Amino acid sequence: MTPLSARRDAGFTLIEVLVAMIVFAIALTLSAGALRHYWRVQAFDGAVSSLVSQMRAVQQRTLSESHPLVYGLRFSPSATQTTQAGSYEIVQYDPHDLASTSDDTCQVAPNTAPQQLDGSVWISAASFGTATTPVVTSNCPTATASDVFVFFYARGTATPGSLTISSEDGESKTISVLGLTGRVQT
Repeated sequence: MTPLSARRDAGFTLIEVLVAMIVFAIALTLSAGALRHYWRVQAFDGAVSSLVSQMRAVQQRTLSESHPLVYGLRFSPSATQTTQAGSYEIVQYDPHDLASTSDDTCQVAPNTAPQQLDGSVWISAASFGTATTPVVTSNCPTATASDVFVFFYARGTATPGSLTISSEDGESKTISVLGLTGRVQT
C-alpha cells in the first residue's frame, strides 16, 4: 500500500483543473479582443496606404499621358459609414479646347473600375481647392453636388486639399495633397 502523500502528488484535483481552465478562458477572451483590434488597425492602415498609392499612381498616369488630359479621383465623403462613402473612382478630364468649357468631358477613366475601401473604413471628409467647380461637376455625368474631386495636372501640380479617412474604432487619418508639387502624404 502506498502512503497517502504519494497518491496526492500523482495528479491534479478537479478544482485545480477547473481553476486552470478558467484562467485559460479569461486569457483567451482578452487576447481575442486584442487580436481583433490589431486586425482592424492593420486593415485601416492598409486602406490608407492603398488610397495613397492609388493617388500617386493617378499622378504618374497624368504625367505619362499626353497633355491636356488630366486624371483625378472622385470621392463621396460622408460623416457616417456608408457604402458610398467607402468608394472612389478614377476620372479622366479632357478640356479639349482650353479657351472654352463647353466641350470639356469628364468620365470614369478607361480600363478602371470604381474602387472600394474596406467595409470598416470610409472617407469622412474631403476638401480640395478649385477642382470642385460647377464646370467640373456638370461635365462629369455621374457626379453629384456632394462629390469632391482631386486632379493631377501634367505640369506636376495638383488641386490642393486633404482627405480624412475614418474607421469604426474612431481612428482617423488625413491624406494631404500639396498643390504646387502634387505631393501626396499622410
